Amino acid sequence: MAEHPRSSSDSAAESSAFRDLLVVRILTVLNDNLARWLVIGLGKHAADQVGSSHAAVLTIGTIVYVLPFILLAWLSGWLGDRLAKRTVVVAGKFGEIGIAIVTAAFAAWGADAGPLIAGIPLGLWLLMGATGLFAVQTTLLNPSLIGTIPETVPAERLASANGVFAMASLAATLVGMAAGNWLADLTWVPAGQLPEPGEGWLASVPFANTLPAASALLGVAVVGWLVSLRLPRIPPADPLAPASLEHPCQDV
Repeated sequence: MAEHPRSSSDSAAESSAFRDLLVVRILTVLNDNLARWLVIGLGKHAADQVGSSHAAVLTIGTIVYVLPFILLAWLSGWLGDRLAKRTVVVAGKFGEIGIAIVTAAFAAWGADAGPLIAGIPLGLWLLMGATGLFAVQTTLLNPSLIGTIPETVPAERLASANGVFAMASLAATLVGMAAGNWLADLTWVPAGQLPEPGEGWLASVPFANTLPAASALLGVAVVGWLVSLRLPRIPPADPLAPASLEHPCQDV
């Protein structure tokens, strides 16, 4: 059967859909790394403040961040098949807004605030838990984001689209690492010590030291969610796909 020639309007729609998908991917990776390295930076400061080991903090933080990728890989794939990928992405990006708010609130309270639990301040435990929430969100989104690529570009451009996706993800990772460390230095204030007063209207803003990090986390999350609303509506691949408890056991 002869294939119908592709119209210029179809090509333009696919290009627009891929651009939106790429922006969502970049902002997702950016915020994930921004939050993770913000917590790593604050964790180092907190460890020095209370005399905890940097190695212990990094080890626990890594476990908290990596565990969702191991335990929830099966669920993310099932959701990507059972539901429309756009639905998963939009819901995940909306959830990211809440996670960003929670992370900012914990950062405002202080990484070294609260009692020590296993030698680590409660505030830092909460921040590491927030990175775990980012990991859950990223784990659930990844298959739907990557699986949308073939739905937004023709087969002959799939290889180049995957390459652009990977390159953009790497760039967003590097930017998030640098920005997270920078924001950690701006945010850090030892518990019990008042932050230096800001200039102008910032002088009257509570937790002004946390404002840059909170604005970055929440701003990236909100923009990512708004862009995700532009993704194309495509029916789910297998709306009757059954969930199986064998998959998480196999992943572990």
